[in-house]
Amino acid sequence: DYRGQGHEPDWTLEISGSEMIFVNDQGQNRYSFLIEEHQVEGESRNVVYTASDPTNKISTRILGKTCSDNMSGELLETGVEIILNGQLYRGCGQGLH
Repeated sequence: DYRGQGHEPDWTLEISGSEMIFVNDQGQNRYSFLIEEHQVEGESRNVVYTASDPTNKISTRILGKTCSDNMSGELLETGVEIILNGQLYRGCGQGLH
């Protein structure tokens, strides 16, 4: 349904149905979560997804504004901010439908 990515460090995020998959460290770490809840932040059009497992916690905010990929310069539909276990990752993304 949605794919996000960022650089320095490289990471990817995929949201499909009720599952969120985050991959970082050049594919070395893969985290799979069932989405516990999501909320829309009013007029900003931001959507926040939260999930956790026994050892990890993730919060993903999809920003309702266009974003320029800092490596390619490509304009994507949204910005995305992810906090995984206290570490912030920023990048861009878009819906896949």
